[in-house]
Amino acid sequence: MFILCIFAAIICIGAAKFPGRMDIAGIDALSKDALLQFLMEKNSNLERNYAKRVVAAYAEECRCEGIRLLVAFAQMCLETNYLKFTGQVKLEQNNFCGFGVAGPDNDGDYFSTVEGGVRTHVQHLKAYASKRALNNPCIDMRRAYIPAIGKLRTVKNLTKTWAMDDQYDQLIASIMANIRKSASFVWWGIGRFN
Repeated sequence: MFILCIFAAIICIGAAKFPGRMDIAGIDALSKDALLQFLMEKNSNLERNYAKRVVAAYAEECRCEGIRLLVAFAQMCLETNYLKFTGQVKLEQNNFCGFGVAGPDNDGDYFSTVEGGVRTHVQHLKAYASKRALNNPCIDMRRAYIPAIGKLRTVKNLTKTWAMDDQYDQLIASIMANIRKSASFVWWGIGRFN
């Protein structure tokens, strides 16, 4: 266990120097409590039970599919403005990653549940980053449109593919750095979440 802790710390230190180069696939030892507290600090109007549900869904889906929770969660924070939904996508859409938003006349996809929206987001990230089969049933209807399945492996690769913003990877990396710097950041899943 000690060696695993050292290995995780080395990876995170390296990723901190070059966050855009961080692989999308992988595992993070983030606590749900830390992510919840970070989210609540960024959006003080957020209903706590809703936030817990979103955090829990991300933790579970990322764990199941082998996607870095830090990456998926930071991207969700960027796309939803920390669940404030101040852009085109609205809260009731359960769309956490801007799926289907293609200009001012298209508000994007709708998902019937928080968990469905999160699963679709994580499955789509997995298609970018890995050729491995999904562990849960596929609900990502846009998976077939990814130009190079498994070949867009880093956060940097999301720029000009997931979003056309030239700085997209840097925006995600900035949020990732803020999550890491958060005073409540806890590495090994020990906390009061449940």
